[in-house]
Amino acid sequence: MQLLATAYCTIEHDLSRSLVRLTRNAVPYRTIEELDGEIAVIGTVLDGVKGQWRLLVDLRSVPLRNDPAFEAASARLRDRMFRHASRIALVVKTAVGALQVKRHVREDHVDAEVFDDERLAMNYLLRPPSVGTSRRRSYMPTSGYVLVQQGRRF
Repeated sequence: MQLLATAYCTIEHDLSRSLVRLTRNAVPYRTIEELDGEIAVIGTVLDGVKGQWRLLVDLRSVPLRNDPAFEAASARLRDRMFRHASRIALVVKTAVGALQVKRHVREDHVDAEVFDDERLAMNYLLRPPSVGTSRRRSYMPTSGYVLVQQGRRF
């Protein structure tokens, strides 16, 4: 079911699979104030999703941007997106995008994986946890992250 549709993204919730999908489109934020407004809306929607759920963030259409004001606002957005998810997968289109997202994952201390293939991301999100192990919760310091590209781990 669709939870949100804005000029910048959509959020869908698949109750049967406990999966939330946030798809960012190619429309750039014109101002930091626009982004801050979007952060508030996204946060409110995700705060309302009950129970444990997995998060797929599709960033393949996002225009790259890394000016300092945008980086700070984007950190606030990631905080709102990641705080309740039990498992996180981010899908990117380019190697440059993967590097930027991997940096964010590292800086945010988030247990997430980065993929360039949506099918692999979904497999990761939907597989059951390994027996005898527990997943770290988001925002617990982590020693690393993984980039999975075309089935290979780096």
